[in-house]
Amino acid sequence: MRLRTLAICATIVSISPALDSATAVTVLTSQQAVKALSFEKLDVTPAKISGVIVNKTPHTIKDVQLMIQYHWLWTDERHPGQDSPGTTVIIPLNEQLEPGESHSFSYTPQVALPSRKDGAFMPEVDIAGFTTVVRQRASAR
Repeated sequence: MRLRTLAICATIVSISPALDSATAVTVLTSQQAVKALSFEKLDVTPAKISGVIVNKTPHTIKDVQLMIQYHWLWTDERHPGQDSPGTTVIIPLNEQLEPGESHSFSYTPQVALPSRKDGAFMPEVDIAGFTTVVRQRASAR
């Protein structure tokens, strides 16, 4: 199993008491995203995917979306077929993770993946996106 991470992070920053918040969008490299969220205890099979996601930042993280890719590996890669059943699913976790907090997740496809003799599925889990909430420090005036 290969684990890659690509995250799009929307950072919400409170800029003054008069203004509730400002929003900025930052695209992170996979190296930066791995520093924010990590996976533990991953169990990845075509029938079910489960694990624990951990917030490794000093900020609250919410709106986490997982990207589950079902790669189709042809039995005969030199002569692949015309109809690849590979697919991608985006799963929202709907959980807020405080700094250092973790949350378990589990996903089972709603429709069973097709059983075929010309290949096999290789599932992969990635971070599709998340929101980091950065609270403004109180400033001395």
